[in-house]
Amino acid sequence: MGLFLVFLSAAGFASLAVLGKFAFAEGFALASVLAWRFIVAALLLAPVIMARGVTRYKPALLGTAFLLGFVGYAVQATLFFVALQRTSAAVTSLLLYTYPAFVALIGRIVFHENLSGRRLAALLLAMGGVVLTIPPGGTSVELSGALVALASGVWYACYLSFGARRVQALDAVTTTGILSVGASISFAAAAILSGGLQIPSNMSSWLLMLGLGLLATVLPVVALFAAIPRLGITRTSIMSTLEPVLTALFGFLLLGEALSPAQLLGGGLVVVSAVVLQLFG
Repeated sequence: MGLFLVFLSAAGFASLAVLGKFAFAEGFALASVLAWRFIVAALLLAPVIMARGVTRYKPALLGTAFLLGFVGYAVQATLFFVALQRTSAAVTSLLLYTYPAFVALIGRIVFHENLSGRRLAALLLAMGGVVLTIPPGGTSVELSGALVALASGVWYACYLSFGARRVQALDAVTTTGILSVGASISFAAAAILSGGLQIPSNMSSWLLMLGLGLLATVLPVVALFAAIPRLGITRTSIMSTLEPVLTALFGFLLLGEALSPAQLLGGGLVVVSAVVLQLFG
C-alpha cells in the first residue's frame, strides 16, 4: 500500500506540468491558472483541516504558514509555471529537482553542516546534470525557460531551508491547506490587478482547474503524507524522485515532447543526485 501511495503522489505532482501546459493552451493567463489551482486546493482541504482541529495550533504558527504561501510558495509556483511557458514539461521538472543539491549547499554555507564526500559527489552530479539538461542549441526562449526552471529549484531550496523550518510543528495536510489559502489570495489579487481573474467558460476548462487543484496538489500531498508512516521518510523521499521521470513520460505521451540523449543523461544525473542526497543527506 505504501509503494502505491508514493507512486500516486509522484504521478499527481507529475501531472502539474502537463495540466499547466493544457491550461495555457486554453488561453488562461499565468496568474489565473495559479489562482484557481490554489483556490480549489484550499476549498478541498478546508473541511479536512477543520476536522483535524486547526485551533490546536498557535495563531502565530498558522500566520507563518500563511505568509509562506502568500510569498514563498507563490514565488516558487510562479517560477515553475513561467518556465513551463518557455520550455518543455520534462526540462522544467528535472531542473526543479536540483533543489536537494541546493539544500545541501545552503546547509554547508549558511548552517555550517557537514558536506560529506557522498553529498559533494551528489552536488557535482546535479550540476553536471543541469549542464546536460539545458536544451543544447535551443532558442533564446527555451534557454531562458531552462534558467527560470533552475531558479525555481534554487528558490524552492531556499524556501525549504529557511521557511519550512519555521512550520515543522504543523502536519503536512494543514500546512498545505494554509499555504494554499495564502497563495490563492496572492494570485487572485495579481490576476485582478492585471486585468481580472479569468473564469472557466466551459466544462473542459473547469475540469482543468479541478485537476490542478485536486490531482496535482491535494491528492499527491495527502498520498505522500499517508505513505510516510508506512515506508519512512527516507524511502518515501527516494521513491518520490519518480516525479520528474513520470513528468517526462507524461510529456512524451500527452504533449509530444521528447528529450535528446544528452538531456536524458542529464536528467538521470539529477535524479541520481537526489536519491544519493536522500540516502546520505
